[in-house]
Amino acid sequence: METILKPLAKRIIDLAHIGFDCGFFSNPVGNFSVIPHGEYYLASFRAFGYYITTETQNYVFTTNMVLAHPDEHIFCLLDRDFSFIKRLPIAENTYWKDPKFNKRTPYLEDLRMVEWDGSIYGISSVFYQNETSYERFGMEVQKIAVDGEAVRCSHFWNSIEHGMYGRMKNLMPIPDKPYRYISATYQSGATMIDISNDRITEGGICEGEMYRGNSPLLKTDWGYMTITHRLTADERNRKRYINYIVEYNADLSVRWISRPFKLTESNIEFATALLELPSGEIAIGCTEMDDTPMLMVFDRDEFLDEVII
Repeated sequence: METILKPLAKRIIDLAHIGFDCGFFSNPVGNFSVIPHGEYYLASFRAFGYYITTETQNYVFTTNMVLAHPDEHIFCLLDRDFSFIKRLPIAENTYWKDPKFNKRTPYLEDLRMVEWDGSIYGISSVFYQNETSYERFGMEVQKIAVDGEAVRCSHFWNSIEHGMYGRMKNLMPIPDKPYRYISATYQSGATMIDISNDRITEGGICEGEMYRGNSPLLKTDWGYMTITHRLTADERNRKRYINYIVEYNADLSVRWISRPFKLTESNIEFATALLELPSGEIAIGCTEMDDTPMLMVFDRDEFLDEVII
């Protein structure tokens, strides 16, 4: 069995209360992104209108279907110790609308934020749908501005608008390369998408195992690091996520891939936040069962020692 890292964390910061702090008392918040913003952290939590049954691991929808309230994401400010300060309402939220699938408001999920050229950008998986089902999947990039006491999310780029389709939870913004993303974590390399000119550059792609969702890239001395997961099944054929660290060299070639590990004991977990704290510690934002967000803080060397090949 894989090592479970949660017991090894120096401290665990429970963020499941954020939904209540923001005034939502019946629906959970889920996968989240966090980024330094001045003397605080700007955080975005996925807003849910459903829960997952522990027994079957299936999604059970509320009467509001996916959207429990008007915002797909909840933005808030966190202090440097990650304590809640206040919610930031969304004053503007624009995105590309697919003319072929416009019968329902598209659903954006699992926002991940990055700072480029002094501005914050967010990437979300976007689902376009008709009255009964999801029909088209892509990626929406929005520019995010904290305007006084509110947040403004304005459309910047959309993959479908530029002829690129498919589920895109494995896209990672490159922190020191503005408007560039790594797409797909293969064992041998990555594909880079340059949204400033819609160019796709293949780098080291070959046959190999593709992993699913990724954390944002963390800049390192040798290149970049991310946490990714692979979807498997347990003995009862329920979904089970297995995690890996993938390190890239500066040219985006793979430096190494860790042995598999679990962050928690839950089958479903997704590391959507990864950052280095001023103390030099590594913080991993993880959500159990899609609705119990937490931040795990590790000593950097001890963490890497546990997962190195």
